[in-house]
Amino acid sequence: MNLAESMQVTLRLPTRTLFEGSVQRLFATAQNGAFGMLPNHTDFVTALVPQY
Repeated sequence: MNLAESMQVTLRLPTRTLFEGSVQRLFATAQNGAFGMLPNHTDFVTALVPQY
């Protein structure tokens, strides 16, 4: 099995794409709590909480 060292991430707003690119890790906060992801994680979709 060949493991990836990075993953493709797309962050979308209702009106535009905020970020689209390759990352090595991701940490964010959703309505049900914070989470982190590393490469080879299963596909994942969630609504994020705005940080002010």
